[in-house]
Amino acid sequence: MSYRLDLSKVSRRKLAAFCEYNYLLSQAIMEMNNAFILRCKPSLR
Repeated sequence: MSYRLDLSKVSRRKLAAFCEYNYLLSQAIMEMNNAFILRCKPSLR
């Protein structure tokens, strides 16, 4: 029982780190997409 509890704690910590990594990655991808769109279509500015 205690092993299952420890496992859930570890997985929750890993899940939080994974979510933070995905958030930062999506932010970087959005910035790259915005820069790409502005470079291709300067009339949007």
